[in-house]
Amino acid sequence: MSLTLAAMLLGGCLFGAVLLTVAAFRVPMPHLAKTLTALRGAQTGDARSGPSVASGAPGDGDGLVERWGAWLLRGGRLSPSARQLAQLRLRGISLTRFYGERAASALLCALIVGLVSFIASAFGIAVNLTVPLGAVLAAAVLGWFLPALRIASSAHYVAEDASEALLVYIDLVILERIANQHAKDALTRAAYVSDNPVFRQIQEALARAELEREQPWTELRRLSERLDLPQLGDIADIARLQEEGGSLSAAFRARVAELRNAYVVQRQREADRITQRMEIPKMLPVVVVSFILILPPLLRIAG
Repeated sequence: MSLTLAAMLLGGCLFGAVLLTVAAFRVPMPHLAKTLTALRGAQTGDARSGPSVASGAPGDGDGLVERWGAWLLRGGRLSPSARQLAQLRLRGISLTRFYGERAASALLCALIVGLVSFIASAFGIAVNLTVPLGAVLAAAVLGWFLPALRIASSAHYVAEDASEALLVYIDLVILERIANQHAKDALTRAAYVSDNPVFRQIQEALARAELEREQPWTELRRLSERLDLPQLGDIADIARLQEEGGSLSAAFRARVAELRNAYVVQRQREADRITQRMEIPKMLPVVVVSFILILPPLLRIAG
């Protein structure tokens, strides 16, 4: 009877864990009124400001994970580091989403370890009470840090993607300048071509500069410091040359050539490192065979 009850409780816990996981990471349905308003704004938006960003788009902060993150930010003094915040901006992840994922990860890890401990006790395995409690607490702590570790482990690849996006942005600015657009218009129109996280950050920076009645390159310089992208600061410095009578297109072309050459050299170095690491497995069979051939004579000499 106790085994049947344990099996029923275990099935209920597993079903609840599955429902919780699906509900946490499910993309909510968009709000009809917000979606129609966003589409109407995108159709009537002028060419200079570009299409408006839909505030009622799916996954814009209405999910369960975002609500958990908002509750944590309101209830506790949580703040990521500057490097972590830059990575979140480059990925297009909000703070509420980030802390919601950390809470969901901690809850799921603790739930899995708790279920394992419950299964062990249900099948008659003698387990001290402090052991599963400590394991659940350790799993919750590990789950809390898992999203941060995942972001830190892939920071290099995100930085490379951001550099590639900036190169594309510079090319678009050059094309706008070839079309005889002003420096401000070229920066703005090129930013609204893509919805990449880097492009979105540039859009927000340019919109903020326009609202504060500042020069766009000043805000781009601040954005480069927030995102830890010195290439974006170079774009701001080159755009400032327009006010001083400099040739914006020529300076951009020279800078993008330098950035592309540096990017190619970096990729070549990475390919060389991968090639060198591939040589190690090739040498292992040779070392093993040599050791097998040399070991018997050495044993006879030692004997």
